[in-house]
Amino acid sequence: ETQAAKPYKDPAKNLSKGTKKATKSVDLLGQAMRAVGAIKLGTDFIRANASVQTFNLSLIQIADSAEDAAQINRFLADESDRLGLSLNTARQGFLNFLAAGKQTLELAELERIWSAVAGSMGKLGKASHETDAVIQQMSQSLSSGRLQWEELQIITERLPGAMSLLAKGMGKTTGEIRAQMEAGELLTSEVLPLLATE
Repeated sequence: ETQAAKPYKDPAKNLSKGTKKATKSVDLLGQAMRAVGAIKLGTDFIRANASVQTFNLSLIQIADSAEDAAQINRFLADESDRLGLSLNTARQGFLNFLAAGKQTLELAELERIWSAVAGSMGKLGKASHETDAVIQQMSQSLSSGRLQWEELQIITERLPGAMSLLAKGMGKTTGEIRAQMEAGELLTSEVLPLLATE
């Protein structure tokens, strides 16, 4: 017997259906990725906001007044922008520097030293972690009250020209400066401001 001819199926229709399914899948994937991105953006915003709040609370506790805290925030925002620094990194570094030095140096002097050192490091093309290391070392030296020779070496290794500034400002040779430091005769509060001299 002769078999009846099967109805013709246009393969283009199947292809069209497959394309629609694939397009729908891509759309769903895109929506999911946008949702994940939005969640991450929200999480990052919350973390950043919490970080700022934590900094402000710490700053108010360390600063002498709310006016000083506001002034410091403006200073860090302006200087970070001018020097091309991360504002969050600058905040944390300066907060430690302020806490260590506020008993022996005025706020304006601390700001002047911080700006000079951070600016010099930037001009030398130093990485941010190297700048952080110098600021941290200065903070530790301020906390101890007296600048040790080993501490100064850490600073001068990362900040070329620092020793020359100290020698010029003190009117002494490197050997004389080292001898005084080893004898514990040089206060950090007297030495660090010399790093901000032109």
